[in-house]
Order: sequence, then C-alpha cells, then structure tokens
Amino acid sequence: MKRILCPTDFSPAADNAIAFAAKFAQVTGSTLTLLHIGSIFDVLDVNLKPSLTLIRDELELQSLQVSRTFKISCDSNIRISYQQLGYAIKECEAEYDMLVMGTSGPDDLLALLSGGHAYPIIRASTLPVLLVPDGTSYQGFQKVTFAFDYWRKLMLPLQPLQWLISKYQSELTILQVMEESVSAEAEEELKHLQMKFNTSGKRKFRFHTVHARQVPDAIDHYLQHNQPDLLALCVTHDSWIKRIFHRSAIKHLATVSKCPLYIFPLNH
Repeated sequence: MKRILCPTDFSPAADNAIAFAAKFAQVTGSTLTLLHIGSIFDVLDVNLKPSLTLIRDELELQSLQVSRTFKISCDSNIRISYQQLGYAIKECEAEYDMLVMGTSGPDDLLALLSGGHAYPIIRASTLPVLLVPDGTSYQGFQKVTFAFDYWRKLMLPLQPLQWLISKYQSELTILQVMEESVSAEAEEELKHLQMKFNTSGKRKFRFHTVHARQVPDAIDHYLQHNQPDLLALCVTHDSWIKRIFHRSAIKHLATVSKCPLYIFPLNH
C-alpha cells in the first residue's frame, strides 16, 4: 500500500481519519492525498464560487500541516462532480491503492438503515477501504480479526491481508458465525477446514466460532468482548434478493462499530 486516498468533508470524523491515515502512512512508507468532492451545482451558483476557493485553500493548508507534522508526503485534490459521493470517489481510484475514511456512526435512523455515508462508498469502491470510527486513535494492528464465512465459501481469501499482517506481525483470528444449532457433520466439516487452512500456509492463525441467529449482531458482540485492533471484512456482491431479505454485516458494522474496519473486495 503505497498510495492512500483520504476523502474529507472537514468534519471531526474526517479530521480524525486524516490523523489516523497519516500515522498509518508513516509506518508503511505511503503517500497520502486528501480529497474533497464538491458539487457541480456549487460551481454553477455564482454566490457559492468564493466558498469553493476557500475550501481549496483550506485543503491545501491541511495537507501542508499533515506533511510537516507527520513527516510524510501529503498533497490535496478537489474534484467537482454531479455524481453521488461513492461514484465521484470511484473516479479517482485508479491512482491509489487504498481508501481511508472516517465514520461518525448512526447520526439518525436514516443513517442506521442505509449504513451512513460510508456504506455506499464501500459498495462502489474497487479499492480496500479502511474505515476509522470517530474518536478512534491509531494504535497499530497487533490483533486482527477476519470475519469470513469460510464454511459456506470453502475458501479463505487471506492474500489481501498478508501485507498488513506481515508489516505489523499481527496475531490473526478467523471468525466464523454459524447457526445456533448445527449438525455434528457440519462441526466436523468446520474442524477439517480449519486444519486444512492452517497447514496450507507458513503462518499459523487462530479460529473462533460463534453460534448466533444474526451475523451482524454476533460480530458486533464479538468485537465488544475481544476488542481487536482491526476487523477485516470481505465484500461479496450478493444478488438483489439477498440484499433485500438479509441484513448486510458490512452495512451494520460500518455504522455501529467502534473498531477500525478493513474492507476489501473478494476478487482484489
């Protein structure tokens, strides 16, 4: 991860994510770009044009302060777009390796149902996304939990995590959420898969299984009791039927989690 993009709307949550991203860039030797997306309607309105100039100046000043404070390469970019935020950011992704952004949690009922502003960006992005909850400070990633349904998928996509685990020498736990009552055959299949995954690579990791009815709530409960430094999740583009009838764990956790989330697409 050499090029990090950090969107900002100048909110406290965004400022916290910038500080987090800057410290992360220090450790990984990455460059950081601060991005603000402006609306095309602001440009068309002559009364709002001066405010866009002020925003550009503020963004450049902030990037200069970050460069001096954290001793990293940090620049700024302002884009004008008519698209929704997720797709506007997606247009800038080709030049970057990862997206770091802040989230302020469920400000209201609408944000809770939609996953806040973060979820549409995650759905649109082709990059790994590091979500930083407001008030969360950078502490490194010594304890990493990867929540993935390897029992149903019959696979464990660890490659996108290898660089991070190696860099921080992280302790990795694989979290599987199962139904409250499963057959003895399913339990045996689970143990067989765990043994297979742990012998196929050079690095050993731990497995943790939770039995629960609701996957998002089960993961959130696990985070509160085990307090990892990072929760890794994998985006799978389910059918529209699944999106309607099943709550998305990523949508829920992007809103309520106090733990940083590292979210990557399955085919990344």
